[in-house]
Amino acid sequence: MTTFEYPLSEKTRTYLRAEELLQRLHQLIVRDDAVSHHAAIQALFDLQEMVNRSDVKGDLIKDLERQRVALSGFKGNPDISEAVLSALLLGEAVSARSAPSAPRSRRPSFQTKYVVGAPSRSPHAR
Repeated sequence: MTTFEYPLSEKTRTYLRAEELLQRLHQLIVRDDAVSHHAAIQALFDLQEMVNRSDVKGDLIKDLERQRVALSGFKGNPDISEAVLSALLLGEAVSARSAPSAPRSRRPSFQTKYVVGAPSRSPHAR
């Protein structure tokens, strides 16, 4: 695991960690072996744990909104592809809507006792 240290801010370190986890996830899900799938699931749990922190969740929602506003400013620019811009804005809108806003105590119903306990049973649990 990569450690992100000084002189970066906590927010920057968190975003770098999220990017690393997403890259690892994308690399692992295309493989066919069970070990890679286990590592991908562990990366998902790590990402979920990080995003469920209230400080990260709030910062992420604010930054997504800021990004949406910045991208919206490019509408009508002849040098910008409207199709690509629309796809980016649609992706931003989906991300903002799907950002978890429920308190930590209200977990989705798909998280059964088996799924919730899986990270602690992992041989790589921290």
